[in-house]
Amino acid sequence: MRIREAQSRDAAALLALHQQLFPAQRATLGSVRQLMAAAATLTVAEQNGQVLGYAAAYPVPGLPQLVDLAGGVAPEQRRQGVGTHLLKALLETLQRQPYQALTYAVTDMASPAAHFLTHHQFTVHHEEWELHRDNHLPIPAVQLPEGFELKRGVGHAAAATFRRLYDASFGPHPWYQPYSEEEILNLFNRQGLPWFLGYGKQTIGFVWYWREAKGQGIIEPVGLLPVLQGQGLGRIMLHHALADLRRQGIMQVKIGAWSDNAAAIHLYQALGFHHTHTLTHLKLTIDD
Repeated sequence: MRIREAQSRDAAALLALHQQLFPAQRATLGSVRQLMAAAATLTVAEQNGQVLGYAAAYPVPGLPQLVDLAGGVAPEQRRQGVGTHLLKALLETLQRQPYQALTYAVTDMASPAAHFLTHHQFTVHHEEWELHRDNHLPIPAVQLPEGFELKRGVGHAAAATFRRLYDASFGPHPWYQPYSEEEILNLFNRQGLPWFLGYGKQTIGFVWYWREAKGQGIIEPVGLLPVLQGQGLGRIMLHHALADLRRQGIMQVKIGAWSDNAAAIHLYQALGFHHTHTLTHLKLTIDD
């Protein structure tokens, strides 16, 4: 067995391995090649010309010091040290790059992936709740106070406005994840523009939502200038998002929040969202 960096000729083998490891996730040769190109580094384990497993690290939008771990080992090759060798080689490569930590999210701390990572010194960084809402539930009419209005963002100006409000809304909190203008524009092109809350000539808040490929609605994030928080404006923006998604025929809506963001979770649950599962984010400092 040898560990080496992936090459373009490995795409077909990686597709076959991905289909074996994650049969519920649709993938094509083209999508695998895109994932290979997007990786900060991608390492494979090979024996007699057969790819046994892979480990990849992907940059995290808005957090340039972090990379997300992805990968897996063919079932018949597990518990033979392949995963350990892949992780070690990946970390050696990352130590030569400007990243500080490697992260991975698990839905079950009793899973084999969680056991493997905690055995290799990954520790819990934070937990994130995923909440779902049946959008057949009643939605209060959107009633903005006098002088306030909601408008859809327009063009490149929306990116600068979003970044300013996002930084002001979330900057003091641990879940703050700043975005570059390029990252925001790419996301807007894929997922659509956010709605902005205005008062007079000032833009003071935003709600961003879109339709996922599976037909599910996603709301995230919702932000408001700190001085205006606690006045029910965030709730009104969420009412607007839920009503607009319903008009589009979307009857299942998803939203996320850090588990210790009690204010957001209380609001979401009051609007009919319920906790479906928890993502536990594990983290390893690369220098360690």
